[in-house]
Amino acid sequence: MREKCFELIKECLNPWRYQILELLSKKKCKFSEIVEELKAPKSTVSRALSRLEKLEMIRKRGEVYEISSYGDLILTTFENLLESFEFEEEIKKAEEFLKMLPPYLKHGFPLVLRFSEKFEFLDGVMKGLEDLF
Repeated sequence: MREKCFELIKECLNPWRYQILELLSKKKCKFSEIVEELKAPKSTVSRALSRLEKLEMIRKRGEVYEISSYGDLILTTFENLLESFEFEEEIKKAEEFLKMLPPYLKHGFPLVLRFSEKFEFLDGVMKGLEDLF
């Protein structure tokens, strides 16, 4: 399971594959529409589609490509991961802000500071991904 998780992460790090998943999550598309939407070379789109099909993240029905439920789950996981990284940045900003406050204004904030000091963000994300697969 762990190997499959890492393979999927590696595959989705390819910007073209990720963009195709995003596009297909919004609508079903023909090959030519994908090429046009992404403004990508046909060979690049063809390779990306082939790889995504092999990984069962998309499927082709006739001439139309669509995201599979598995692909949608992977995309949602990555979107949540991106939001988590943004959240981590917000925690860091809040921590810096709280440290600048005068002591009399910090009442009630120690829990936030303790949380941010103990928060092993990347470990939590990787554990969550492992549990998913």
